[in-house]
Amino acid sequence: MKHYDYVLLDWDGNIAHTLNIWPDALDAVLQKRGYNLTHQQLINSTRGFAAYVSEHTDLTYDEGAELYAEASDIVTENSPNVELFPGARDVLVQLKENGKHLALVTTSEYRMIAPILEKFDLLSLFEAIVTDDDIERSERKPHPKPLFIALERMGGAPDAAIMVGDRDKDIEAGHSAGMASALFYGSEHRLHYNFEKLMAYNPTYVMKEFSDLLTIA
Repeated sequence: MKHYDYVLLDWDGNIAHTLNIWPDALDAVLQKRGYNLTHQQLINSTRGFAAYVSEHTDLTYDEGAELYAEASDIVTENSPNVELFPGARDVLVQLKENGKHLALVTTSEYRMIAPILEKFDLLSLFEAIVTDDDIERSERKPHPKPLFIALERMGGAPDAAIMVGDRDKDIEAGHSAGMASALFYGSEHRLHYNFEKLMAYNPTYVMKEFSDLLTIA
């Protein structure tokens, strides 16, 4: 099995146990205005909330964008209460001790993740942190740009790197950047994502536990 010197990791639903934080926030702003979507619809809407609600409700795209911004503030407010997936920090520490170069690549804004990075003393583990603040909206994953930024900051090359995440956009971004990919699909992810649909993106590896990363990287 090939091993990788550069490990790029998604944040939400991958390191941070945030599978419900966005659907709950979006549900709150919608219900405030008398709209109700199913839990699965709320999950689906996180791929592009403004466009999704403009298609499934009588809200306009611009109104959806305003609601998304309001939900972002709720997520930021609740982020200090977020926990990590079991063993995630220990795995990151072990990877670092093994000489791996770690990068965090997320579409979340830095203000949303900063409290947890500090709470769990994660900042020193990452050589590069690429957030939504570093890219244009059109460059969000699955666009490979944020991955290339992370590699450039670490001095790494795609053929020595792997992208780890729980979403199709992570797998697609990794492959578009010319690197391997690992899909984190634990027991709780089954409530949010369809495994067959994710596998259609052909991840190089599948992780049932976050600790599986130690045998991959």
